[in-house]
Amino acid sequence: MKCSYCGSGQIISDYRTGEVICSECGTVIEKIYYNGPTNTDEEIVVSPLSYEEIQKINRLKRYKYLKSKLNRPLLVMNTHNAHDFLTRGGKEWRLVIHKNSLAALDKLRQEGALKVAYQVVSERVRISSRTERVKVALSLYFLEVTQRGTGAKMEFLKELGIGKDYFRKLLSSIPLLEKIKIVEELRKALKGQGLLNDQ
Repeated sequence: MKCSYCGSGQIISDYRTGEVICSECGTVIEKIYYNGPTNTDEEIVVSPLSYEEIQKINRLKRYKYLKSKLNRPLLVMNTHNAHDFLTRGGKEWRLVIHKNSLAALDKLRQEGALKVAYQVVSERVRISSRTERVKVALSLYFLEVTQRGTGAKMEFLKELGIGKDYFRKLLSSIPLLEKIKIVEELRKALKGQGLLNDQ
């Protein structure tokens, strides 16, 4: 038997879920129906699959489902996270991501000072539920304030696709004392790594 979707011959019968599945692409090829006698006292399901194989099948199904949802023009598959998810398992973290968030993550990977700012801001500000582009924007803001010693121009907002009004509202939600502590910590961390010169 071969997969009708990708042509692979690696077919797995999952008796637990009652499905015949392609282990390459995760396509459910057909259903398995069992009409035999059942024991009403206890039910034992025997599967020829190992736990790892079942987990791989479930990850492939989830990946395929998420990939089918990419009909919005600004959403893309985060291939780096998708590769980790499919090969190692673990969390399904940001598999589908906004194009601007992906650009922000690329920017974060390239700039050393921005990485330091991101770490400081992540530790000090409760932004865990924010998107990656907002976290990077806050990091860029505090990095710019730390380097210039005055307010930031916020030219990075357009590049990240964040509105100025939204960002100002977000900044106003951070108490002034907390902003001062972030700038002081960031200055100390940047000097410690030789990324900030004394003015």
